[in-house]
This record gives sequence, structure tokens and C-alpha cells, in this order.
Amino acid sequence: MRPRLIAAVIGVSALTLILIPSAHAQSGWSSWSCQWTVSNVPVPGGVLSGRGCAQWWTASGPPSWRIWGDTYAPYSAEIRTRVRGYDGCGYNEPTTFRMEGYAVFYNTTYGTSGNPVQGSAYNCTTGPHRYKVEGYHTITTPPPPSNAGSWGVVYW
Repeated sequence: MRPRLIAAVIGVSALTLILIPSAHAQSGWSSWSCQWTVSNVPVPGGVLSGRGCAQWWTASGPPSWRIWGDTYAPYSAEIRTRVRGYDGCGYNEPTTFRMEGYAVFYNTTYGTSGNPVQGSAYNCTTGPHRYKVEGYHTITTPPPPSNAGSWGVVYW
């Protein structure tokens, strides 16, 4: 009886591996890579920090990537997060604008740039491929209203 049970478990396991690919392989996207664009910036009520994140298409087809960002802040009437993505070939500053994401979150301590935004990318044949994400992180504090924040840049 035991050999049949072991064979059945092995058969079901193998069938599961064939029919249900992993989410990573199925999606074709790399894992998210995030870096701090601003960190511990003094604002009314505490400090503000924000990240810019990027993800790259790893399957076949034209090169593309997507970006996203988030902001951590003291309690705010509004938290605004904007990310802009640029890329380029070689060692110079990436200057080709590809995409922008923006969102506002209300009465909270955390906000994002909304859904990830996707753009095309160069197919660099010489020199390194460079990516840049600009992150703009601002808040409006509760009455009396006051705006504060900062922006920064991260590279890959």
C-alpha cells in the first residue's frame, strides 16, 4: 500500500509543477527594487521619507520597465507622491523621460504614487543601461494648512 501512496504523491506533485507555474515566471517581471529618494526630512509633526521603486520586464519582447513610489510622513491632511522615470545608454545622466505616476492620499500617514506606471526602455548595445527615478514627496498638514516635503533621485 505504501508504494502506491508514494507514487500518487509524486505524480500529483509533478503534475502541479507542470500545470501551475510560479507567479514570478508567469508575470515576466523582476522583483521590485526600491531605494530611498528622501530620508528623515523635517516636516511639521515629525519627519518625512519616501522611496522610488523600479521593476524590469525579463521575458522576451521589447525592453520595458515600470515605476512606483511611496511616502511615509506624520499624520497629514494630504500626502502627495509623484515618481518620474528616465533611462539612457552609456555613462551620462539618463535624460529620456519615459513615464510618471502621481496620487494623493488623504488624512493618513502613508501614501503611494498609485498603480505602477509602465514605459519603454532603450535597447542599449554599447555601454551600460542606466535608469533614474525622481521621487517627489510632499504633505499638507491639517489646519492651519502648511505644505512641506522634498524630492530626490535614485539610479540603477
